Amino acid sequence: MHLWVYFVSMNPSKEDIKEWLKTTRRSRQWLANQCGSISKRTVDNWLSSPKEIPLATLTLIGRLMEDDRLAELERRRGRDLPQQQIFSVEVDLPTFRDYSRAALDAQLTVEEWVIHICDVELGRIARDKVIALPGKAGEESKS
Repeated sequence: MHLWVYFVSMNPSKEDIKEWLKTTRRSRQWLANQCGSISKRTVDNWLSSPKEIPLATLTLIGRLMEDDRLAELERRRGRDLPQQQIFSVEVDLPTFRDYSRAALDAQLTVEEWVIHICDVELGRIARDKVIALPGKAGEESKS
């Protein structure tokens, strides 16, 4: 994926437009279609000659470019957010009732209680790994 960085005004330069089309892998035909009833040849002429792009069309292209920039920012923000994972556990009814009572006693939903128990256990495991160094108590070497 490419990241393009450019200043988008409502009136981008021809070079900005060419770079944007290239980076977004869009054709000049696509741009012609977005601009209404103009041909690809007209777009070619705008981008390859000193002929000016009409102001209304240039403003429209600037908006298209800005929409793309904002969409890319949204995609990047979405990738930066941690993705929620779902897992399920099947238990028999008496066990589920025990879990429900424990959750109720802790004033949590069953889901919150299970997550809490998992977090506590994960913390215990991490502490045990730190504490479980070679030569633990009771296993001291006799020299």
